[in-house]
Amino acid sequence: MSVFEAIRTVPEQKSEVSEVANRPPETTKEVAEQPLLSKMEIKDVPNCTNAITHGNPFELSKKMDSQQGDTDLRMRGNCGIVSARNLIAMNGVNISERNLTKYASEAGLCENSKRLPANERGGTKSSERQELLEIFGVKTEKWMATDSDTTLDKIADALDRGHGGILSLNAGILYDNPNMSAVNAEGKPMSNHVVTLLGAVRDGTSNEVKGFYICDSGTGEACKYVHSDRLKKSFFSVENACVQMSKERMRGIEG
Repeated sequence: MSVFEAIRTVPEQKSEVSEVANRPPETTKEVAEQPLLSKMEIKDVPNCTNAITHGNPFELSKKMDSQQGDTDLRMRGNCGIVSARNLIAMNGVNISERNLTKYASEAGLCENSKRLPANERGGTKSSERQELLEIFGVKTEKWMATDSDTTLDKIADALDRGHGGILSLNAGILYDNPNMSAVNAEGKPMSNHVVTLLGAVRDGTSNEVKGFYICDSGTGEACKYVHSDRLKKSFFSVENACVQMSKERMRGIEG
């Protein structure tokens, strides 16, 4: 029986899920002290003849939800909830998109106004995703894109060592489609989409971060390669963009 099958209503859920949320972490070591996942060579990476990754993002992607909004709840803007679901799955807990979205809606952890169109319902703030993840056993820390110590290397290093992360960014820049962008009053890009990080790609000789594999529920791509330059543009200097990285190694990531 899954966690959510055992806990049908919102008032009961927090107490029922406590056993899952309070399981001992796999490790409490600092990220830099944790062992790397096994190394894998990758072919056909653009502009990189000696590409490697740690772990196996291709196998991991088979366990991920790559399609948002495909429930009867009329909440199609739930990319953050789907990404949170993927982190929960990486940690060994199986919850359906419908049940997790329904829980988030009833708990006030997403935009659920019935006056809004379906593609705007289900949206989440980073604080709401953090609370949702913690309820289901995944404790995270938030790294804002504008923080001086948030770098691609820092993100990649955590992924290399078995942590799980989700990334909020600007969809218009990611897809090179201005119609999908969001801007603030000053015309600067804002975060309006969330994706799941599956693994970092490095140059096997220089160790330079060349890109990342992501699961993108907005396009239905379970394992999409994004070059570092594209990710930088869609993430850094974007208002409210952030990484939410698990504090511990994830139980469902092999390697």
